[in-house]
Amino acid sequence: APNDQIRVSAGNIPEYFTPAAASATWTELAAVSVTNSALSSGTITAMTQLDVWIKSANTASQNTAMTFNNTASSYNNNQWVDSTLATAAGTSEIPIYGANTSNETFIHMSIFNPSSGVIGYTWTGSNFSDGAGGTPLYLAGNGYSYGSQVTRIDRTLYGGSAQNQTGRMVVFGAN
Repeated sequence: APNDQIRVSAGNIPEYFTPAAASATWTELAAVSVTNSALSSGTITAMTQLDVWIKSANTASQNTAMTFNNTASSYNNNQWVDSTLATAAGTSEIPIYGANTSNETFIHMSIFNPSSGVIGYTWTGSNFSDGAGGTPLYLAGNGYSYGSQVTRIDRTLYGGSAQNQTGRMVVFGAN
């Protein structure tokens, strides 16, 4: 068959075999660009694994946050700014401290998204706004949320203030 490969058998004899199909296929669920507007994936298909890539800048000097399903949920966060543990103030959003100017921020978030139970997430990012000649801030965090399975991801401004940003979000999913 065209997909057969050669391997060495238990008897140390070459043989043809058909490899098993991949167990997870990543599908693009959203690719959104905005200018001076809210950055949201919109409604996406519920999948058990989500991979989110964001490149954006705030249009106001305000910390960045993320929410799932456009709601204040119960988020439990740990986060680091340049390897220093930052306090997670509030649990109604995922605060991403350090990403608080009109300079570009790059964020990568991985989400374990079961149909019920705990939703787990990790994220890393860089922001070029620390005031030291363009040296990037390293941002990272992890946490979990109790709530409905994620079917929408929003990059917001911390504390529910104006949500205007300029940027792009791409979301991939797999089961």
